[in-house]
Amino acid sequence: MIKYIFSIVAFFICLLKVNAQEIEPQNGVYQSNNTIYAITNVNIQISATEKLDNAILLFQNGTIIKVGKIVLIPKHAVKIDMEGYTIYPSFIDPYSSFGVKKGVSDNKGRYPQLGSFKNGPYYWNEAIHPEANAFELLDEKGLKAKSDLISQGFGTVNTHQSNGISRGTSFLLTLGDDGLKKNMIRTKVANHYSFSKGASKQTYPSSQMGSIALLRQFYYDLIWYKALKNKTFDNYSFQSAMANYELPHVFGVSDKLE
Repeated sequence: MIKYIFSIVAFFICLLKVNAQEIEPQNGVYQSNNTIYAITNVNIQISATEKLDNAILLFQNGTIIKVGKIVLIPKHAVKIDMEGYTIYPSFIDPYSSFGVKKGVSDNKGRYPQLGSFKNGPYYWNEAIHPEANAFELLDEKGLKAKSDLISQGFGTVNTHQSNGISRGTSFLLTLGDDGLKKNMIRTKVANHYSFSKGASKQTYPSSQMGSIALLRQFYYDLIWYKALKNKTFDNYSFQSAMANYELPHVFGVSDKLE
């Protein structure tokens, strides 16, 4: 009988990244830890269908080296007996808005709002903003709530700004304690969409049909923009949509009919 369930959350998800190389200078004496740790007599959930009882797990520098029933443990390894515990990979939340600032409107109370209040070479409707990169909208205070996710067994999140019809890109982040530079697995993962215009106070669209029509029109406009041979103007929304087009496209819906 398993006495405890032990969740190694952001730690064992580190097999997704390699920490052997530094990308910036360190102030002071460089600290390195090449110690190999061996967790013994532990139950390990390898996958949804595979489990090893009384197994051994070797790891070094945050990276799993070996997992199995019979593992040769190096003489200099630090052994940790965890009999009665279970180790399992942390969960990944593929659709989240964790740690990202909420969308707001630049409209300070002027109604009705027909055009966009967003200054710059952007698309004419505020609900369409493919240029929004979620990693540039990090909410430092919101990131402190990661302990809630960790306590539920999550170690990694794919998160975006849940605002608008065309919402921009998401990023993939582990929930470890190494800081954003090392925890950021990928800055751009997918394009996100919905049928809700979000924080935009423009009068259009005002229905789901209008949201569908607007998104369709945006892509018709994008096709036209790409075909222009001699562009006399530039548009950052179109540029971003073209640059990120090969990424997966994810729709957030509220029910099965959507």
